[in-house]
Amino acid sequence: MHSRSFSHANDEISGSVKCHTLYTHSRSFSHANDEISGSVQCHTPYTHSRSFSNANDEISGSVKCHTLYTHSRSFSHANDEISGSVKCHTLYTHSRSFSHANAEISGSVKCHTLYTHSRSFSRANDEISGSVKCHTLYTHSRSFSNANDEISGSVKCHTLYTHSRSFCHANDEISGSVKCHTLYTHSRSFSHANDEISGSVKCHTLYTHSRSFSHANAEISGSVKCHTLYTHSRSFSHANAEINGSVKCHTLYTHSRSFCHANDEISESVKCHTLYTHSRSFSRGNDEISVTVKCHTLYTHSRSFFHANDEISGSVKCHTLYTHSRSFSHANDEISGSVKCHTLYTHSRFFFHANDEISGSVKCHTLYTHSRSFSHAND
Repeated sequence: MHSRSFSHANDEISGSVKCHTLYTHSRSFSHANDEISGSVQCHTPYTHSRSFSNANDEISGSVKCHTLYTHSRSFSHANDEISGSVKCHTLYTHSRSFSHANAEISGSVKCHTLYTHSRSFSRANDEISGSVKCHTLYTHSRSFSNANDEISGSVKCHTLYTHSRSFCHANDEISGSVKCHTLYTHSRSFSHANDEISGSVKCHTLYTHSRSFSHANAEISGSVKCHTLYTHSRSFSHANAEINGSVKCHTLYTHSRSFCHANDEISESVKCHTLYTHSRSFSRGNDEISVTVKCHTLYTHSRSFFHANDEISGSVKCHTLYTHSRSFSHANDEISGSVKCHTLYTHSRFFFHANDEISGSVKCHTLYTHSRSFSHAND
């Protein structure tokens, strides 16, 4: 396990240039090659989490640039051979949050960009007694918000783009029978507004809801297969802006969920797979320009849960993978009073537990990695 925290600060008050850099790197790597009664098992979990925050602030020139980057990755690969049967499971979870803001107060131009990317990939190739099963689940969720605001010219331009898709492909061959299921769901919402505000009150609400549900019960030669795929995605944006009163409040909420549950019974063997991916991004900002107080809050939460209970010829295998990553950034800036307070909090957790029983042998692996970075500065 490797964990590193690097903090670099160059502060120039006369030249009104402030540069803060915080870098935290944590990774855990576990590799195991096990041979039991001719069977080979190879498990490799890989967790990589890093948080990077870079801020260059110029107060005299009224230019402020904040960049927050959080990257969390979990990779698990398993090649299992049991009594001639081959099982290959690959789980890949990638989540990142990027926030970049360039604000010019004297020129009355403000540009905020929030980018959240979350993806979960699960692929399984199973061969049992000559039957071949291939499952592929791909979930991609993206939220992009770009806003260019000019207050002096009373022009406001907001752009919200949300993209979510879920792809599930399965090729199953059981005793000569072939089953192929393909589900594709695509949903996007785009909102663009150029507004001139003399009345100084604006309220926008955007709500997009997309749902796809597929349930199948199949009985083939006494075997029972039950697949359930549930994809839920919604984007909610609410903004109340008052320019004369110099109060601006923006709220962006994006929720994306993918749920896949499968109960398979083949020749008295029971296989139960559950994949749950939850990703949400919340951004709220209250800006007061006349009183020169700016408060930004960015909250990104992403988690992936994978649970599998497999019983094959009396052997019991239970795998649980849990990845939790969140990034919280809160900033209260007062330019007239020259007080700046930045708080960055990054929490990443990875939990892997496996209990394997094969021919009377018991194997128990537990991997737990916890990493967090906290930075607080009052200047």
